[in-house]
Amino acid sequence: MGADNLADFHRWQGWRAIARAVPIAVFARPRYVGTSLVAPAMGWLRAHRHAAQTARDWPRWRCPALVILPIRLDPTSATDIRARDPDWAARLERPRRPSERPPN
Repeated sequence: MGADNLADFHRWQGWRAIARAVPIAVFARPRYVGTSLVAPAMGWLRAHRHAAQTARDWPRWRCPALVILPIRLDPTSATDIRARDPDWAARLERPRRPSERPPN
């Protein structure tokens, strides 16, 4: 998840259950790194943090587990990208089989 999601993770329904079920990798996002590190969820997860250098070992981690991965920060806004191309999702959608259609 992006650091912006970690900052709000404590607001997700069942966030502790999610953290107990899967390891969480956090990618730095401009303007959110600092707030994510002091977020309520981070307070709970801090004791379960793994060093970025050990990320390749994630399949062997016991959950909850958290790793913050250093990446080159990209200031590009996903909101701006979606606004420039509002039909992006329609191009990715595959045709559904009749059995997959939701009931009327």
